[in-house]
Amino acid sequence: MEDSPSTENTGQMGEWGVGLLVIRELRWKYREQKGADYGIDAQVEVCEGRPDGRLFAVQVKAGRSWFSEQSTTPRGWVFRPRARHVRYWLSPTLPVLVVLYDVEQ
Repeated sequence: MEDSPSTENTGQMGEWGVGLLVIRELRWKYREQKGADYGIDAQVEVCEGRPDGRLFAVQVKAGRSWFSEQSTTPRGWVFRPRARHVRYWLSPTLPVLVVLYDVEQ
């Protein structure tokens, strides 16, 4: 039986997985926040042909635990963040996109 990754490894795999999707599928710029263990994981710049200065922040939540409560819509999940996290995500000058990422899929 294969061991599941540690919480730290799961988080890092989620950040890399989201980065790869942004770069490969959207062809946008993905900039990791190096060394950040709390808060915003990356910034993304929208690129339609070339970078145009439209930025948003990304907070990645990785692992199966984030997919424990399915919504009433197909392929949807309920995300219940803590109030202090929501306050934090509402404070930056950039809009924050929270991404749930299942590293086992």
